[in-house]
Amino acid sequence: MDSLKELRILNQCPNTKEDYMDLLNIRRISMLGATYFLKDKIFNETIAITLVDNQSKIEIHNCEFREGLFIRWEGKTEPKDYGFFVYKSEIKKSCNLTSYDIKKNIAIDLTRIEKLFISGRSERIDFFGSEIGILEIENEKCETLQFEQTSVSKYSLSNLNISQFSTDKKSIAITDYSKFILKSNQTISDVSEIYHKLVLQAARSIEEKRKVNYEIAKATSSNYLVLFGYFYNPKHVFYWMLGIISLFSVLYWLILGEGFDKAVYFSIYTFLTIGFGDIGQESQVLIKSILVFIEGFLGILYCSVFLASIINSSKK
Repeated sequence: MDSLKELRILNQCPNTKEDYMDLLNIRRISMLGATYFLKDKIFNETIAITLVDNQSKIEIHNCEFREGLFIRWEGKTEPKDYGFFVYKSEIKKSCNLTSYDIKKNIAIDLTRIEKLFISGRSERIDFFGSEIGILEIENEKCETLQFEQTSVSKYSLSNLNISQFSTDKKSIAITDYSKFILKSNQTISDVSEIYHKLVLQAARSIEEKRKVNYEIAKATSSNYLVLFGYFYNPKHVFYWMLGIISLFSVLYWLILGEGFDKAVYFSIYTFLTIGFGDIGQESQVLIKSILVFIEGFLGILYCSVFLASIINSSKK
């Protein structure tokens, strides 16, 4: 991409009827023909590309927009749909693609965009090999959304209806709170859950779906729930159960003065609240009662959590 920058030429506004600066210091460019094509140009102004009547396709190759870009409509009749294809370009500030009554097809290929806002209706949105600083999707109904070899630094998501979502990312679940931008009354959990509903659609196997469920549980839960595997990881919970049994085995062995094998046996059936047999001296009844109560309580708690994690992790 960097080698193509040398081909770019600064494009001056000709101040014609089709290409002029308005009172807001925005350069308005009216499309000529059914397809509007831009190549190897640099724009120093905020650009508004105008669709009129039956014009329906915008193609941008190797261009640089230093003050942002957005699409607008004017004329007697709005088009039923339009296509927006940008290739090996750079859009600074922001790129605004809205279409409340018009269905759009968007393809962003090998392009850098500081901030991309999408809203309205879309048939297909494809990202390939691109870098997006901030991706805002709001009040959007889209049939297909696809990410491939594309990085997004931050997300702002609200009121989405995506029929099909796909991504090539191995780790398709986002757990980093700093990636989410909150709006109005949204919470981190709200936005994270919206995203994970999308990535759950992209999961190609039951194992991936389980991973997504586990990651959303981690992303939207308090940190102390790591003790319970966030109720989605049976293996995690089982390791904690073994750790508790081992800890109390050592305590029984050291405090009650019994053999280690007997201490382990007593710890296991106390943790499982089976209650067979007894160890220790009568003089140690207080400390033994405290230890048995604590381990028994933890046993009841963790057995319940273990069952819950098995059920949650098996959900499709």
